This record gives sequence, structure tokens and C-alpha cells, in this order.
Amino acid sequence: MQGPPIYISDRHALPLADKDKDTHVCKLWYADDGLERSAKLKGALEGDERNALWEKIRQILAEMEGKDEDTREYSQEEENNPS
Repeated sequence: MQGPPIYISDRHALPLADKDKDTHVCKLWYADDGLERSAKLKGALEGDERNALWEKIRQILAEMEGKDEDTREYSQEEENNPS
């Protein structure tokens, strides 16, 4: 997992010129007016803010996985010991 996105990406529609060196598309060219615009997503977090959000997401996912395991264990117990 890569964490919250910063730049628009699509490996099929926006392939990177050099997969070994490039990490993201920086600018998009608009045909209707011929101007280039930033490929950065509006509202994207960077630096410490992004890291804090990513850590929070990981904690939530870990809690959800734990609950899924508890549910699976309960379901297996019910199957093995029907009332």
C-alpha cells in the first residue's frame, strides 16, 4: 500500500515515461485551451499531515481486520457447536 495519493495516477491512461526514475505525473495538458495544469490532487496532504493520516488509516484497517477475525472465529464456533 502506498498511502493517500498526492498526484493523479492511472498506469494505463497516464503511464510514466521512465518507470525506474519517475514516481508520478507532474502536469496535465488540456487540449481545449492548450494549457498545462498541476497533476496534484486538490486537498492532497503532504509531509507530516499525510503521514499522520496514513498512520490513522493503518490503525483503522488493523482494527477492522481484528474484528473480521473475531467474527470468523465466532462463526466457526457456531458451526462446530450448533444450539
